[in-house]
Amino acid sequence: MNCVAMLVEGPTEEQFVKKVLSSYLLKKEIFVEPIIVKTKITVQQTFKGGTIKLEKILNDIRRLITPKYSLVTTFLDFYGLDKSFLPENYSEDLDPYEKIKLVEENLYKQVNNEKFLPYIQLHEFETFLFVDSEVTVNNLLNCRKSQLKSKIDDILAEFKNNPELVNNSPQTAPSKRIVKMYPGYQKPLVGTFVCQALGIDEIKNKCRHFSEWLEKLEKIMSS
Repeated sequence: MNCVAMLVEGPTEEQFVKKVLSSYLLKKEIFVEPIIVKTKITVQQTFKGGTIKLEKILNDIRRLITPKYSLVTTFLDFYGLDKSFLPENYSEDLDPYEKIKLVEENLYKQVNNEKFLPYIQLHEFETFLFVDSEVTVNNLLNCRKSQLKSKIDDILAEFKNNPELVNNSPQTAPSKRIVKMYPGYQKPLVGTFVCQALGIDEIKNKCRHFSEWLEKLEKIMSS
């Protein structure tokens, strides 16, 4: 069976891959192994999660490009991405999809290996909680569902009903908005429940960049 190493940002993405994405890809005879990025290594301990710098992710990617894996890919959030990832031609004035394209192209260029497929999530994992407001609120405990659904719908309308465009700042990133609306949000647990209820096909329908990444992955693995 084809095996893909998927470098993920933290436990939330790891659970998403294990409990949601894996079953979708297994139907296509693709096995995926999520691996949390190592952000710091000392003599006593290896640290995972947190801010990721380009040098660290490059080391992890190169370490994984071995005969064990048919492909190495990433699942990293654009929100909070270290500036070391940004190429010289990057500009804050660009369309979000153009920004992501430049960052991914730069990452691929740095790795320079055909067994690598870069993917940066627009703008972070919590984008998925804006895919379908009804599914999201139905998977949150102790919330005022109609009120919360209305708030999510209002945010989506602001961004042309495109979850991937919910923006990138310390105050307005998807996760910041969710926590503000629902203080009881538990990232790995709730996010996984919502995504399981949504299903990968529905996420693909609403998230263009995510869909394009999976289609590329599937095409590479079937060739």
